[in-house]
Amino acid sequence: AIKAQDKYGALPLHYAAAKNASAELVAALLKANPDATKAQNKEGGLPLHFAAANNASAKLVAALLEANPDAIKAQDKEGRLPLHCIPTRPNHGTMKDACRCTVLPQTTHRGSW
Repeated sequence: AIKAQDKYGALPLHYAAAKNASAELVAALLKANPDATKAQNKEGGLPLHFAAANNASAKLVAALLEANPDAIKAQDKEGRLPLHCIPTRPNHGTMKDACRCTVLPQTTHRGSW
């Protein structure tokens, strides 16, 4: 079940990232399925996209980036990087700091927002 994708193409790690799960749960999911950080859902979103969109903790973001440093540069099907998924709310320093330390590709957003 750890490696099974649902009808949206999401793994348990996608949902853990979206719900800001505990560091222990994320570590257990990563141990059981180390490649989960590279898995895209049907929209092309990685767990890091979900974490960014849902104000995940610094520990969760760090765990995802440690397991897959290239995730910070991954685009979904709309051309969005994880940085683009950050809502306009306070306290998103974790993702912004991660992006500051990385050369990001030039992207073109293909969506409607």
